[in-house]
Amino acid sequence: MAIGEEKYYTPLDSETGEIVPGDHSKHQHVFMETQEKRLLVEIREHFLSFTDGEYSLDIQTCRSPKSWLIYLSKEDTHPFVYNVRVSQLSLFARAWHHAKTTYRTPRPINRQDEFIVRCGQNARFAIGICEEHVQNLRQQQANDRLLYAPNVICNVVNDILLALESSNHVYTYGEPGLGKTELVDWFLRGKKYWKAGEPSNFLFGTLPDQVDYIWFEDFKLDKYLPYLSTLLSLMDKKEVTVSRKGVDDCTKMIFPNLFIAQTMK
Repeated sequence: MAIGEEKYYTPLDSETGEIVPGDHSKHQHVFMETQEKRLLVEIREHFLSFTDGEYSLDIQTCRSPKSWLIYLSKEDTHPFVYNVRVSQLSLFARAWHHAKTTYRTPRPINRQDEFIVRCGQNARFAIGICEEHVQNLRQQQANDRLLYAPNVICNVVNDILLALESSNHVYTYGEPGLGKTELVDWFLRGKKYWKAGEPSNFLFGTLPDQVDYIWFEDFKLDKYLPYLSTLLSLMDKKEVTVSRKGVDDCTKMIFPNLFIAQTMK
């Protein structure tokens, strides 16, 4: 047996052609092979007994188990399988299975391991999934860290929190040890953000396509002067061209909700 989940196709507005916002439901695809011959009516009754008749079912004979297993797992990062080999699933599901079983803690991706090498021309796709999984592990570790709640009695803290909640760009400046980093760190907990490293030609190559917050912890303008045009484009939510090691330059459209920069006196 194998069960995979898939989202319903997102509807489009009939006039504008844009995606209609809101949550969209999901449905499941099931593959089941019986040891004894069974009528489809009997199988349907069994399924209805588990669902109390609340869901609609479409039960058919599977003409190609290989194709159906690939189809049902094409969008599911962890499909349920029983007596079905993971190797029979789609590349998407196999890559996620490899990532979750190989990288249980954050560490560099081994681009020469057997699975990635066997992917051939799809190796870049598998590496991308492994990188996403490792990034999720890092994010989980960050969310599990002990953080200190801000002192809401302080008017300055409240002003900064209000700016973080309502502004597009926030710049903090002050003596070291005042708690600027702790405050921003607390605010970004559980949110999707990108924290910039030291300036280099490949700095923005690690910037995800979708990110809600961009954070420069130790921002000094003289260090970022060669990349000022990129910074201004990000702040204005315009397209930017980024460089990444071993990959051709690419243009990205990134729309962060908030651009945060902080520095010391």
